[in-house]
Amino acid sequence: MRGMRLFFLATLVSLMPLAGLAQNPESLGDAARRLRQNKEQNSTPEALASDPVRVSVGGAKPQAAAKPVSALQLFAWVAGGMPNDYLVRQIRAGGLSFYADNDVIERAQNVGADPDLVSELEKASQTASLTDAADSETTKGIVQAAIAMKREEYRNAQRQIRALLRGDSKNPDLYLALGNAYQQLEDWANAGAAYARAVQLAPDFGYAYGQLSFMDYKVGDANGAQAAAEEMIRLQPDSGDAHKFLGLSMEAAGNYGGALGEFHQAKALEPRNAGVYYYDMGLVKADQQEWPTAVEAYEQAIALGPVRWYFYNNLGIALGKVNRIDEAVAAFEKGMELASSRPEVRQSLGAVLCNAGRYERAAKEFRELLNLAPDWNMARPCLYRSLMRTGHPDEAKQVMEDYKKYSQDHNTW
Repeated sequence: MRGMRLFFLATLVSLMPLAGLAQNPESLGDAARRLRQNKEQNSTPEALASDPVRVSVGGAKPQAAAKPVSALQLFAWVAGGMPNDYLVRQIRAGGLSFYADNDVIERAQNVGADPDLVSELEKASQTASLTDAADSETTKGIVQAAIAMKREEYRNAQRQIRALLRGDSKNPDLYLALGNAYQQLEDWANAGAAYARAVQLAPDFGYAYGQLSFMDYKVGDANGAQAAAEEMIRLQPDSGDAHKFLGLSMEAAGNYGGALGEFHQAKALEPRNAGVYYYDMGLVKADQQEWPTAVEAYEQAIALGPVRWYFYNNLGIALGKVNRIDEAVAAFEKGMELASSRPEVRQSLGAVLCNAGRYERAAKEFRELLNLAPDWNMARPCLYRSLMRTGHPDEAKQVMEDYKKYSQDHNTW
């Protein structure tokens, strides 16, 4: 791995046996503050606390499999987040090492197998090499973990996968599944440590390199993200998402022209995922403060789909920047319809309303946000301003006291 400075490899000493994967004790509000502080070191505390929250996300695609896919791999990859169509391509490339009988098909359907994947399992079973059993205890365990992942019981899935790893500590596929369980909880450090272990055990694991690149990106390690993405491209030169991850690493490093070039290449390789790549282009244009172009990119992403809550969140921010406040509010409201429990969308809505002088509605949104997440301290400075402007000085004073209580140094903004 040429010149790779992987942030997460430093945790591998403590990772064995899994000691380094302790639950992150950081609260949601603390995590949001820390991530934004790392990205915007020159921002003042007040500006930071009153900002919308721009969100970046990503995914990856697996490398072509040269070897038959085992039952354990099949279910570990499902738990690891590989979509059905990617799994179909893996099976077509390498076949199966087990026979997918009715019980296996039923298990696959229970963890989310669509008709195309079921059909591929049935076809591949006709020529399966039959070198592996489909009912080992480890396979049964990863099936249960995959079911927990589908139910969004991510902590339960973590416990199950960690138990499996105690008996099979050198299995990269289990580490992939563990990484995804942490990633779904936005525990980037522990997810990255698991993905780093996966690629250490399986240096040709292209999908895991993509996930590792994204985790490096999430913690602000642009060099590590680029190195992991380049390794994925070496293994999977035709993968659109390998170029997506490289583009995200370039965006993090401020190489906006390079990032846009990679996103365009990703779109050419994977045109059906064009919506995701337009979203990434919007991230770059937002970083460059080219807000009208960012609006166009986010709108194109939404038009092409699939649509996620963070598409609307970032569109609303960009619309607010060009003073299209009513449209911004509508975008945030659509985002909240998709993810009512995400504090980022309501924070962004409240911040845009506050900055536009719509203090009554801003105060309402921030109050609701703090009812959902009392430690989301970044809402309080703008709530304070909204309350003062609408004649609620006593409530505003309490908001300031609450800010001190929840801040790490117990100081106000």
